[in-house]
Amino acid sequence: MHFGRSNAGGRGVAVGPIVSSDRSDIFCDNENGPNFLFKNNGDGTFTDIAAQAGIDDPHQHGRGLALADFNRDGKVDVVYGNWMGPHRFYLQTSVNGRVQFRVRSCDYFI
Repeated sequence: MHFGRSNAGGRGVAVGPIVSSDRSDIFCDNENGPNFLFKNNGDGTFTDIAAQAGIDDPHQHGRGLALADFNRDGKVDVVYGNWMGPHRFYLQTSVNGRVQFRVRSCDYFI
């Protein structure tokens, strides 16, 4: 499988209903390139929506991740560590019916 990014190396992968309510989506935090968030289209194909959802984080080096509904709003949120960079905590929101993630400070994880 080729995703058009020859220098990205995935360090953490999670599969589950991240942005789809009843299908498994795929999130991968990457090193040397933007993260992937593959939304399940329901027909055996996936679409990378990381950039439009604001979770692509192209300048960091992701290492490991966890999915959970951290703020109990019914949406799956994402937290992951970065190699030699700030860790990321993304809360999922919806803006005009579109999935968006907003980064929150990870200072209190320290």
